[in-house]
Amino acid sequence: MPRMCTALVFAAVVMTPPAAAKPPAVHAADAGPAPGHYACSFSEDGTPYPPYECLITRRAGSLWLEKKTGSQRLKGNVEVTGTGFRFKGTFFCPLGDCTQPVSADFTRDETGVFRGTLRLPPGARGPTTEMSLVRK
Repeated sequence: MPRMCTALVFAAVVMTPPAAAKPPAVHAADAGPAPGHYACSFSEDGTPYPPYECLITRRAGSLWLEKKTGSQRLKGNVEVTGTGFRFKGTFFCPLGDCTQPVSADFTRDETGVFRGTLRLPPGARGPTTEMSLVRK
């Protein structure tokens, strides 16, 4: 596996949303995210990175999360849970080969930010990457 792939350079910041940020849209019946534009931030092994553009859409009755910008991206299915959502998808590099499965469980904190830690497949090595989503 190429070094770039295991490093998950697409990395992450768990940032506190700015005071002017919109409160997150949440489905009335649960704590999951609503479709819309989000700022997704990452920190990798504690090193923060700037926010990226993410989008949650509805596709064939399911929610879909996609990181739209940056040299490393992710996309996949969102399954709403009682405290947030479960993500299961693909990590990939538009300009290179670093494709691999990725998953995470996100919870909604008291400020309305969704936070989770990305998981690689069993046996894969890489940094601990935390991710947060804030509704724009």
